[in-house]
Amino acid sequence: MVTDRIRQLDTAGGSNLWVQNPAAALGGGADGFTDGRMGADLLGKAVYEATAQSGTFTTGQLIAVVGDFNYYKIVDRIGMNIELIPHLFGPAQGNLPTGQRGYFAYWRVGAKVLDANAFRTLKLA
Repeated sequence: MVTDRIRQLDTAGGSNLWVQNPAAALGGGADGFTDGRMGADLLGKAVYEATAQSGTFTTGQLIAVVGDFNYYKIVDRIGMNIELIPHLFGPAQGNLPTGQRGYFAYWRVGAKVLDANAFRTLKLA
């Protein structure tokens, strides 16, 4: 993964790029945290890893985002919409009614970068 490659930059540990986070021992996840954080900080900042990201690197690939996430906002719209579906259809009956009813529920969530200059991406040359 990307974090494994970044850790290889400091094999002797002398530059203190990675510092073990003592709070990791207090949490409940595999490395202590339950919110996606890793058990170490990079340059004094918490590190989050996208586990679905490819570990294979190619030229021009964007592999990391570094920035001040105080300039990234996630907003939930208050209220949830629920609609009754009076007749459900199923493939087992050849797309005929199943004799069941259902609900369709949704809510809106938005996110936005407030200042693009607060973030940088690492692109492989």
